[in-house]
Amino acid sequence: MAWKYFQFSFILILINVISGRKVSLSINPGCEEYDYPHLVQVKAEGSNDTIIHLWSIWGSPVFLVAKAQPNATVTVQCEDFIDFKPKSVVIDPEPDYVFGIVFTQLLYFDDSNDTGKIDNIPIEDQIPFHMKRFTWDIDTLLNESIEEAGISMKAIEYNGITLKNTTKFSIKLTAYGVDGRSSILPHLLRTFESAQLDFVLDDLTWTEFPPPHPVFENPRYAFAFQLFSTENLTTDSSIEYMTRKSLDDENTPGVFNLDEITTPLARKSSKGGYMQWRPVSYLTPKRDINDATNVKVDGGMTILNKTDEYLSNSLAYGMFGNELSMARVAATKLVIGRPKDGYYSKYNYATWTVALGYGAPPLEGFSLLVIMVIGFGVGIPLVLFLAGGVFFLVKRLRRDNELLLN
Repeated sequence: MAWKYFQFSFILILINVISGRKVSLSINPGCEEYDYPHLVQVKAEGSNDTIIHLWSIWGSPVFLVAKAQPNATVTVQCEDFIDFKPKSVVIDPEPDYVFGIVFTQLLYFDDSNDTGKIDNIPIEDQIPFHMKRFTWDIDTLLNESIEEAGISMKAIEYNGITLKNTTKFSIKLTAYGVDGRSSILPHLLRTFESAQLDFVLDDLTWTEFPPPHPVFENPRYAFAFQLFSTENLTTDSSIEYMTRKSLDDENTPGVFNLDEITTPLARKSSKGGYMQWRPVSYLTPKRDINDATNVKVDGGMTILNKTDEYLSNSLAYGMFGNELSMARVAATKLVIGRPKDGYYSKYNYATWTVALGYGAPPLEGFSLLVIMVIGFGVGIPLVLFLAGGVFFLVKRLRRDNELLLN
């Protein structure tokens, strides 16, 4: 049995390697004369379609995935995009589907009751740092290969004030050409139709800001974001958040849940959009479960019927304009922390790693190692049991024959 599973897994790996997509990355496509990384494009090209990832930290940060035709191109009207004019970024031919996220605010709040939630926090105990006011710089450019391409960006200023040298507020973005798992904890599943976002909030304490410093005794962070797609949403068919149980914690030790946000089409078919993550935030760079806390959506999904200041100053508006007001956007918040974890100030470090993709969220399953362990663990006792039964039966038959002969 174990050998059959090994053969099957080897065939899957071989098919995956052979069918891997060529992944290419470009910065400011068509606008190379601009120094600031207004737009990053990654293409995972296949024979039947092309998966296009567009990442922008100009204005409100936007990260999206589009399923497009094999020959699809991205055209950017540079000056118009800088002003966020509608249709300043166009995918041609028009893509079959688009799903993306707009990060609107990084919320810094005082959790005086140690609830690990933000919905019950008074406004005066919250400080919203608007994501569009951060200035970013390219920290690392990942090498392109058939497997992946990506970029790491680090915030260097907020509202014109330089962040201190020890602060690292970064986003590492990676897109893939083959299925598999991410190499960094929490080792999320990856597909050629997905990208991974890895956030690090290191020593983000705001002490460099002029007095009064925005400092709380019980500080936590939360992300406010908006999700958009080319699907129309209703109260009966909207973007949903759910938690599912995982089969084991082999790839993410100590974590048995998997959180997902899905569009209606992602739940009904393989043609929608999704976010998927393990509800864990590591509190030290070594990413040990012993120094970790929770990451969870706090509150429901709110459908937006009009564009606000965050959407209208983003890549999303540059692509779709007022089409975003046609019930295609939902907003929510995600909190880092849980009761009795010591708050952000205990380590001054937190992470959040999430996959953003097209289709249905990939399903967790047992690895080859686990299957072999189960196979041997169940198979060997079963064989011994059957062998013992056969031995007992043969012995009894011999005894019965001897009695008949006598």
